[in-house]
Amino acid sequence: MFGNTMFFLVFDLFFGIIPPIFFAFCLSIIKSKKLSGVLRALMFIPAIVPGIATLLIWKVGIFGDSGILNQIVCLFKTGHTYSDTYVPIAFLHDEKISRWSLLLMGFPYVGGYLIFYGGIMNIPKEYDEACQLEGLGVVKRFLSIDIPLIKPQIKYIFVMGILNSVQNYERTYMLGSSGTRTFVESMYRQMKDVANPNYGLASAYATLIFVMLLFPVLWNFRKTKKDTLGDML
Repeated sequence: MFGNTMFFLVFDLFFGIIPPIFFAFCLSIIKSKKLSGVLRALMFIPAIVPGIATLLIWKVGIFGDSGILNQIVCLFKTGHTYSDTYVPIAFLHDEKISRWSLLLMGFPYVGGYLIFYGGIMNIPKEYDEACQLEGLGVVKRFLSIDIPLIKPQIKYIFVMGILNSVQNYERTYMLGSSGTRTFVESMYRQMKDVANPNYGLASAYATLIFVMLLFPVLWNFRKTKKDTLGDML
């Protein structure tokens, strides 16, 4: 369980920060306002789809025996999208690939791009003009100017990403995947077991989760206090 929790935490943080920053920067350098508006709207659509509907789409429509992924694999193997001889891949029940399958659920991983986009767009135009005068390329400007100036947004997404990842039980519980149980899912199962509920073990898991989340929260408070008060500390 600890390995699964850490596995999802590491990849949730990576996919929660790197792709959204990249998309936000790409949007910020698009000259056409209409194109930029259309792309922002398209990227925001997954956020307004209900969570349960999203889980069902992935469980049945994408990972299911007749889902899109199995149809694609079947097409390459047999030349048809359906064949009686094709054995569907159990994306959610094969322990070798179940964890990686669940990671696909966040695709295209642009959930927090609006926060980064807002931070980049609020960077004073003088920096852009200075970069042009100095002849800095797009990539160097992104790494040297934009990234340092959106550190507060990165810190916020980092802390919230830890909290959301460790507490996310829907991903593994609702999809019924194998070999992906985490601490929070185990806590929920122990507490909701109608036949033999084990509230003591569930409380132990809850305490462990609390300790895991306490450190990033305290670090965030300390960092925020230091940034606010500066040399007065």
